[in-house]
Amino acid sequence: MIDKLGGSGILFTDLLAASGGETAIVSFSDHIIVHEDFTSEPDKVTHALRMLRKEGDGARMLDALGAALSMLEKRPVQRRRIVLMIAEKRDRGSEASLSDIAERVQRLNATMYWLTFSPFLQPFTEKPKTMEDLKPEAERIRAPKCALCPAPDDRAAPLDLGPGGLGYALGELFRLKKPDLSTIFPNATGGRSDGFLKKNALERTIQRIAEEVHRQYILSFVPGKSEPGEFHRLRVAVRDRPELQTRTRAGYWAIP
Repeated sequence: MIDKLGGSGILFTDLLAASGGETAIVSFSDHIIVHEDFTSEPDKVTHALRMLRKEGDGARMLDALGAALSMLEKRPVQRRRIVLMIAEKRDRGSEASLSDIAERVQRLNATMYWLTFSPFLQPFTEKPKTMEDLKPEAERIRAPKCALCPAPDDRAAPLDLGPGGLGYALGELFRLKKPDLSTIFPNATGGRSDGFLKKNALERTIQRIAEEVHRQYILSFVPGKSEPGEFHRLRVAVRDRPELQTRTRAGYWAIP
């Protein structure tokens, strides 16, 4: 899955963030790592994505989302705040609580989009790799530079089944009881959730999200007084156009 992201940097910068936006790259596994802080330079985003490597066995999604929200809190208030999560559906190993992160997302007025994938099927969509492909990108040899220079290591790399083994499958049965974050956060913030398997499906999904992000209306209103902590649901419809569908954040909490 990481290999599929390597060549998609231009989509994040030119389509999703566009000319006036900035992009940051954060990865998560056993640890949360900021690979690139907010930048408008496409080359930096592309480089950060291409340098991603497997970092462990965890999936600390809530902790990563908390880190992303902390970064967004420091951005200018007039900028829209969007988080695109590319992950499985359920958390594994986070210290943050779902309720705390959900409240922070709402208070920050961030919109969440979630792209999910199947850890079981992903390994079978990859092209066969060589030992050269397993090296860090900076050390890879694409072609010999001279007659005496070392050649690429074209030996076939062992098949990496990722987390799709029996132990992982048994663990997933227990994790099914955990909340489906890919549904909760997009529904609560007016975003959307999509799945992908192959690289072209990933790219089409990013394009659809980019089109949606840049074709939105921002509506505001002053709510009446209510008890602090009370949740108010929102519903938006287009008058006299029943065939149109609207998607908004689920609602808001009244604050003191």
